[in-house]
Amino acid sequence: MTNLQARARWKWRSRPALGLVALAVALTAFVAAHSAGAATERVTASGVLVVDNAFNNRLLDPHREASNTANLVFRAVYDTLLTFKGDDYTPRPAVATSWKVSDDDRSITFQLRKDVVFADGTPLTAKDVVFSYARLFNLKVTQSFLLRGLKLRATGKYSVVLESDTPNPALIRIVANPSLSIVNRKLVAANGGTAAANAANLDKAEPWFSKNSAGSGPYVLTEFVPQQQITLEVNTRYWGPKPRFKKVIIRNMPAAAQLLNVQRGTREIAIDVPALEVESLLDNKNVQIWRGPGTNIFYLTVNQTPGATVASNAKILEAIRLGLDYDAIVKLGGPGSARLAGMIPNGLLGSLSADKAVKRNVARAQQLVQESGIKDPAFEVSYVAGFSFAGVSLESLAQKVQSSLQEIGLKPSLIGRPLNTHLQLRAQKKLEVNVGLISMTYPDPNAYLAFAPDGNQAAFISFQDATASSLAARAQATIDDAKRAALFTQFQDRLNQVSGLIPTFQPAAVLVASPKLTNVVRNGIWYIDLAAVSEKAG
Repeated sequence: MTNLQARARWKWRSRPALGLVALAVALTAFVAAHSAGAATERVTASGVLVVDNAFNNRLLDPHREASNTANLVFRAVYDTLLTFKGDDYTPRPAVATSWKVSDDDRSITFQLRKDVVFADGTPLTAKDVVFSYARLFNLKVTQSFLLRGLKLRATGKYSVVLESDTPNPALIRIVANPSLSIVNRKLVAANGGTAAANAANLDKAEPWFSKNSAGSGPYVLTEFVPQQQITLEVNTRYWGPKPRFKKVIIRNMPAAAQLLNVQRGTREIAIDVPALEVESLLDNKNVQIWRGPGTNIFYLTVNQTPGATVASNAKILEAIRLGLDYDAIVKLGGPGSARLAGMIPNGLLGSLSADKAVKRNVARAQQLVQESGIKDPAFEVSYVAGFSFAGVSLESLAQKVQSSLQEIGLKPSLIGRPLNTHLQLRAQKKLEVNVGLISMTYPDPNAYLAFAPDGNQAAFISFQDATASSLAARAQATIDDAKRAALFTQFQDRLNQVSGLIPTFQPAAVLVASPKLTNVVRNGIWYIDLAAVSEKAG
């Protein structure tokens, strides 16, 4: 058994070098339950790759959906200006072959490839890039925040400029997000899509995207059965390296079924096997295991909309923060999981150190409940029923929250709902306390300004605070890394004092796969680059 262990590190420089921002991640742990050898990889597209995942997507419209499952598909079906390779978050060429960052970090000029065509043979040009960015922004969906304060314009048939209202060192990393997938503008428009300013009302392409795709990536969508299966087939017109597998079948499976399936299959990958189960597989020759630091975070939100819940009472909110049994919650994630002190993942620039984490204080929490004067401190704790990530179900996390808070005199009741219903209630600001999970949208602390008072995540709970707003604005526009880190630290300290955002833990990242597969590496945004997965000959 090969057992290679390494700790992931995030490296930062505020200025790009040779056209690349130097955000690098070292090798993460890879444990193969067989001898890796020096086998030759096949390159002819054939065969079927099967991937099991606990689905959390509703749609497959790249500009409307931003779930983990959807991003897995979008990475395979669409292209972006830049991309990342495996778990290395250094921006790399994709549709853009080169780029130049302005001295003031307010703009980037991208030069595009001239040989990219969409799956139907239509050439990809700057107009398609502009259309795609405008559609995302004008749909006014959750991921539209990626383009807040930004403007993209074409400067030629194969060149575009992305401009920011303020200095923004994160620009180079934002453009790799699958929500910024480049679509065939003519095909989308012919099927009800629009990038007009009123696209939120006029765009009707969502149903079409559930049966079709409009990308230039290595695969095309051929089937989508919601909450059951997604099927991809190779794009014969793809401009890049041909994928090893002709077809990819992505199945919606609970973690327990994934664990069984991957041990029986020959070309299978399981995304959601719990870290707790991994130790029992280390000597199993029927699988290989990839392990590394995760980038997703589990957290709690308390609705601060006036009159929405007794939980937003200042003393009750502080009691919740102090009353959670964080140690028990972290154990849900198994080996490699870590307590989260702030809303920025551990290891990323500006993340809070462990000593800044809120410490449990049952006696003080009980006292705060009494001081609140609320005779019946009852409220709902909501979660998405049946959903799990990294083997951790939101229901099990909600149960830990409930038992913790009952201990301090609160009366939380649990309610699990289907994903669509849950998201609708969240958008309507009707969830009292919510157990949630968020994925990394791009590897920069600016991404977590979604939790600032004017951010899209904070909007779900009506969080408002002038001090937090000021710190967020300063952090976003600061270029120097040391100053950025200090401002983001202050920002999160403030969130821990006054917001209804309560970080809990960061689970480890795990993949389990058939031993003959190669290039099985987990990415914090799209799980796996399906087109990069190959297999040993023989």
